Amino acid sequence: MISRFCFNISFYESFKNFFKLFTFSNSENFEKDLKRELSKIYQDSNFFFFDHGRTALYEILSQIKQKTNKRKILVNSFTLFEIINVIIYCGFTPVFIDTKENSFETDVDLNKLNKNLNDIAAILITHLNGANLNIVDLKKQIDDHNKLNEKIYLIEDCAVALGAKIKEKDVGTFGDYSFLSFNIMKNVTSYTGGALIDYKKGISKLSEQYY
Repeated sequence: MISRFCFNISFYESFKNFFKLFTFSNSENFEKDLKRELSKIYQDSNFFFFDHGRTALYEILSQIKQKTNKRKILVNSFTLFEIINVIIYCGFTPVFIDTKENSFETDVDLNKLNKNLNDIAAILITHLNGANLNIVDLKKQIDDHNKLNEKIYLIEDCAVALGAKIKEKDVGTFGDYSFLSFNIMKNVTSYTGGALIDYKKGISKLSEQYY
């Protein structure tokens, strides 16, 4: 994967897009184009676009909040403070899980986790600087748990991992929901933006009206 700090910017394209801000453009066609490109990775998913990736996460948590009374979210200890702020703002409590030594991956085994799993609403896994391989075993454990217990949702933060794969499977297609973030430092270079990827098509409508 290309490092998020390796810039590949066309100044011509940047100026062209900048001046588009001051002209009328067909945003509907732009959205269709973006959905078409994302569908090359995420197949026949539903896509919802937002001003930031963190707004997409807020919508994901709002969807989950409507489906469960549980209010704890397991989250990588090595993550952005905006992620934690969104979790708290949405009415959940973040519970930090360990990161592997000398790695960006989580190191969590639900069978050894010293917490009541029935209190966990969701697990948020961040694919940071590549792919978080821990999600393969974690998904199996969540699926086993969900067979006999109230559902734990799996969320993937793919803000800096668009196009990454684990065993030929695209990150963002393991969990119930995933989200992307767009800006000059991300895989999709733009001024701002974000996307919610509803791979399992579980969202019938957004929980709030976004402008």
